[in-house]
Order: sequence, then C-alpha cells, then structure tokens
Amino acid sequence: MSHRIYIYNAQNHSEESESDVMMVEWGYEVPLLLQSLFTGEGFVAGNIYNDHTEPDNFGLYFDAQAGVANFKKFYQFLENSNLIDDLEKFSEAKEKLFNYLDKLKHRYFHIDAWDVFNMDDVSHEEQAKELLKDIQQNNQVFQQAMEANDAGLLDSKNFTSDSLLGFTSFKELLNYVDYDYGWEHIWQEYIEPNQVEIFEENELWGLKDENGNVLIKPVYEAFYAFDYYSDLAVVVKNEKFGYVNKQGEEIIPLIFDDAYDFETSQTAIVKTGEKFGLINLKGEIILEALYEEMIFLQNDGNNELFTAKLNDKYGLITSDGEVKIDFISDNPFESKTGYFDTKVNGQKAHNIFTRNFVYVGDYPENALEGLSHNHILVKPHKNQQKHKIYNSNGNLLVDDFDKIIRTDYLHEALVILKNKKKALLHLATSDLRLDFEYDQIAEMVILNNSFDSDKILKVEKNGLLGVIDSGVPQGWIIELGNYDDALFLSKNIYALRRGDFWALKYLNEDEPLTFEYDLIYRKPLYQSVAYAFFGNDVYVVKEDGLEFANAYEVLEDVKDDYSIYYFDAYAKKKLSDYVKRELGEQPD
Repeated sequence: MSHRIYIYNAQNHSEESESDVMMVEWGYEVPLLLQSLFTGEGFVAGNIYNDHTEPDNFGLYFDAQAGVANFKKFYQFLENSNLIDDLEKFSEAKEKLFNYLDKLKHRYFHIDAWDVFNMDDVSHEEQAKELLKDIQQNNQVFQQAMEANDAGLLDSKNFTSDSLLGFTSFKELLNYVDYDYGWEHIWQEYIEPNQVEIFEENELWGLKDENGNVLIKPVYEAFYAFDYYSDLAVVVKNEKFGYVNKQGEEIIPLIFDDAYDFETSQTAIVKTGEKFGLINLKGEIILEALYEEMIFLQNDGNNELFTAKLNDKYGLITSDGEVKIDFISDNPFESKTGYFDTKVNGQKAHNIFTRNFVYVGDYPENALEGLSHNHILVKPHKNQQKHKIYNSNGNLLVDDFDKIIRTDYLHEALVILKNKKKALLHLATSDLRLDFEYDQIAEMVILNNSFDSDKILKVEKNGLLGVIDSGVPQGWIIELGNYDDALFLSKNIYALRRGDFWALKYLNEDEPLTFEYDLIYRKPLYQSVAYAFFGNDVYVVKEDGLEFANAYEVLEDVKDDYSIYYFDAYAKKKLSDYVKRELGEQPD
C-alpha cells in the first residue's frame, strides 16, 4: 500500500472538529492540479488527526477562502488557454470542483503528510517546511503565468523536481485522463450535514431540515432549487420573487418581478417591472434595472460578463455596468473559445469580436476556430480563399496562408504552410519565430520528463537541418548544417546523422563532430541517456562522456516493460547480440 497525503478543510488548526471535511487522500505527493488552493504564506503546525507520534505530527495550513478564490482564477486561466485537449470534459470537471469548493465553509486547508514524512529520517517539521517551500514555488509559477496571460510559462523546468514525475510536461499531466482535470483527486463528494427538503402542501411550497422538521411553512407559490454557488433558492409569493437560505431565512426580500440563480457567488439577474439588473448576495442593487434582457455569459476572472439588451439592441457589459461592446446588434452575443459573436439578421455571417472586444469582421460561424483564448483562425469560405489569424487586439498576424500543420504537443506555437513553405508563429508573443522559408518544421520525440517536449523542433531548409527552442526568440540549439537527422538525447546532448553514420553533439563543448557510430538509440534514463553502436561494440552515452555498456544492464533495458518506446526490433536484436557476445554466448 502506498504512503498517503491527506488534505482537509478544517475549522481550527491542530484541533479536531466534527464538521472537518476530508477532501483528498492521495499517494505520495500533493497533487499539482490542486496546489493553487494553497496560496499565500501558509504555516506549519500540529496535525489534527495524525497527532499520535509527538513530536512528529507537523502539517501545513493555508487560508481556505483565499485558496478557493485563487484556484478559481487559475482554472479560468486554464480554460482560456490552449492547453486543454477536451474542453467539454474540462468544463464539467471545473464546475464540479467549483461547486464542491463552494460548499466548504471552514477556515483552513490542512495538508497532513505524516505517512509520507515517515519514509525519511529528517524530522517531520523540517519536511513540512520544505513541502511549504515547494508549494510556494509552484504557486509562483501559476501566478506568473496568469499575470502574463501566457500558458507557456507553465514549463516543466519551472516547477519543483517532483511535481511532474511520470509526465513530460504540465499539459500532459493536466490532460491525463485518470485525473479528470483534477476532479479525481477529490476523495469523495462532500455532502453537507444540513440537507434540506423542499416540500409541497396544498399547492404551496415549504422547507424541511434533514430530520423532517419544518423550517419554512408551505407559503410559497414556487420554490426553486438551491443553487451551487450561494446556497440560496429563489422563492415566489404573491407573484414577487426573493431568496431564502437553507436555514429557512428570507435573505433577500420578495420584491422582484423575476429572479435568477447567483452566478459564481457574485451576482444574480433580477427583474423590476419590465427591466433587468443585478443584485449581490446582500440583495443590494449593483446594476440598475435598465435592460430589456440580460444573459450571463462568463466570469473572466475579474468581472462577470453579460449580453444585455438596451433600446432594442444587444451589447456586452460587465457586472459593474461597463460597456465592452456597444449596443449594436439585433441578437444576443455568444461566448466562444477565442472570440465573441452575434448573429446578423438575414445573413450567414456573424459579427466577430476578439476576447479584448475588438471587431475583426463578419464571418460564417463554420469558418471560425478559436486557436486559444487570444487567437482566432478564419478558415476559407465563400469570400475568402485562404486562412488568416487574428490576435485578441484585432491585429491580423498571418494572412493568406494555406493551412495549419496540426501537431501533438506544440501548444505555444503554430506551424503554418504557405506556398509549400512552413513558418512558425509564436502565439504568446504573436511573432513569426521562423518565416515562410522552411521545408520542414517538426516536433522532436523526447522520451523523458527532464525537458519540455512541446518546444524543441527539428527544422529543414534547402537541404540543411537544425534544431530550435520555439519558446526563445532566435532560439537555435543546433544551427542549420549539413545533417540528415537529429535526435534528442538530453538537454545537453543531441545525436546528428550524416549519411549512414551518427555523431554525438555535446552542447557545452566546441569539439568537432565525428560521424563514426553505426546507430544511436535513446535508452531508459538511469545514469545514461543513449546507446551508441560502433561495429560490435556498444557504448552508453552519459552527460560526462562514453563508456562500454555493461551486459547485464543492457539486458535489463531490453527486458524493461517500456523498452518498446525506445528500441525497435532491430535495436533489440543488436543489443541482445551484444549481451550474448559479452557473456560468451553465440549471437543468433
């Protein structure tokens, strides 16, 4: 059985409460997808439950309210990034996580790593302090990415060394199906102790507690479900709408002509007369009822956005009344990945606006694709023969190109094709890292988690080949040269092929290349990174040079369950023959 990490929502630190909620039970580490919950300074204090081995009962505590707010901000950022493989599943997981967290009422998030700390001879207090530093470092990475609105900063090398064990990148961890975008980390869905029942009697509605005691007599003509965000329910009496809580109290008076659920615990749409406005959780008017219609679109992390109708035209406004898009449309605005759109009566084309509310033109809906939160691809359609890309400021970044070359891992840049030549567009900075003069731009296969595989590209131009880091302007790792192939071995070592032979390139050395090896294959990482074949000899390639391969270690690699990712049948046979020769047996 693996050693476990426990996470609680606790009423007090170092002191048990009956209402404490166990949120997470997870093997060995604090899940990275939940670490944005543990924001701020945090502190080390005694565990609540694993407190039976004094003095080794130290755990971590964080402010829960601040943590939930930070977590929501981070997940909104992720949803608007280009990291998500399945946006629908991510949105479902995000909603479940937000709903779950909104029901946690206690002051602290408590991390209890007693079981894991027992694996080390270092005191629990010192290990808790180190864990606190690790979490703070990872949160700094999250914060910098959010502030720059650049998902590319979620780079594996920026996180603590153990955060991405088993994964090559944050994107791979984020999209790992068994984590369900973080929801699977939750131990069990939290069920509130004060469950209530809405009941009917004589066509009127009331409320009972979990024991059947009447909290509100049946006096309401309608009693809607309690929403996820505020734990308030809309009720109707004498055709007037208001809100009650689960304790049976009328929190917001029944004075409105219609009322809707609260969105993300901030605002609710209400109707006064024939017009709509917004209230907060105290029932205070925060936006006067001026609008003929209001529809919630999204929370952008700072403000809620609504499409609203004024003087028979629709616009886009924030919850504080700031007009983001003027009231110009005959139809409501809709929120899409990368843009907002609104139908135009009598036309197939829609008015299209960027995420920064800049109008970029009228396009058919099926010609649009949000490449990220900040980029719009316009595909060929009736009035346009080629592709084009806009950024969130409405700038036309690339025009009249043939297509995007879809890749598996490259998320911060795009490979695009025009007149049979390829270019590289960096999304975060909106610049062409490579212009339309390359014959090939392709991802390199990287089979370890010590480097970011979504940035390293192999490029070819006029018969020459090189390697670049797409995340760095002018980021040549290996300048264009007379090479036929390149292979990533480690951050510091590449293999280059010219004709039938390979050479090793150590980036920290200026030694001339010697093309003398028959084959070079990556190997499972232990103390070395590759096998190099020279006639009947096999060498292991290490960061500090080469040495003859140990036959028993080679045999171990060949039999490894993951060897299929490193060696094809030919390489396996070559390695097996080497083992037999070294052990005095006759090769097949």
